[in-house]
Amino acid sequence: MKTIVITGCSWGAGEWTDLVITHSGLAQYFIDNGFNVANLSQPGNGPFSLLQSLNIFLEVNKKVLDIQFVFLLQSDIGRDFKKFSHEYSYRQIIWNEDLNLDHNIKGIYRQFYNHLNNIGQDWEVKIQLIGGLTDLVMDFKHEFKYVNFLVPSWVQLIDPTASPVFLFNQTNIPNFCQDKQQLLSYGQSAIERINIFRDSHFFPDNGHPDRNGHKLLFQHLQSLGLFN
Repeated sequence: MKTIVITGCSWGAGEWTDLVITHSGLAQYFIDNGFNVANLSQPGNGPFSLLQSLNIFLEVNKKVLDIQFVFLLQSDIGRDFKKFSHEYSYRQIIWNEDLNLDHNIKGIYRQFYNHLNNIGQDWEVKIQLIGGLTDLVMDFKHEFKYVNFLVPSWVQLIDPTASPVFLFNQTNIPNFCQDKQQLLSYGQSAIERINIFRDSHFFPDNGHPDRNGHKLLFQHLQSLGLFN
């Protein structure tokens, strides 16, 4: 049986109601269509925090399972700053004080994509990237051989009028960016996204796509012809 690997934050885990998973979302739709699914999602974690578990899973299972696709639903880079002091190699985020906030945020996502590409190269698997809580930085879409920038924004699938968001959780960013003025546009974009979370596809908790939002993503993946 072909295996689908999914990883991400709580958005990859499924539909949430009162802090409980009430539907397995994307994973369930793959299971319903005859796939084996390994879901490595880690609620509350940022992109860098997902890398180690994915690398270990592929190391252990690449030759055992018939892995057809690896889908990574991008989390928020802001979450990783609370773990900045950790010594894990995947969390060694490089902040350049000579660059402004915009350049640093994009540069840190590029660091993440580079780590992800190295994992794909090591285990000879192309990783399918999906914009989740934050959207993909498409500037780098042609730069990495083992990373496919497949779905720029899940939120924009649900609401095509949504503006891109690259930083949602800003709590720890001021420790590195002393110019608070630069944060204003990121704060506004986060507020706009919170307003979108009032959409019916984010019911019942207004923080995660519900089962219908997951179904919309699954149907979009089908429409791309991945499983033909």
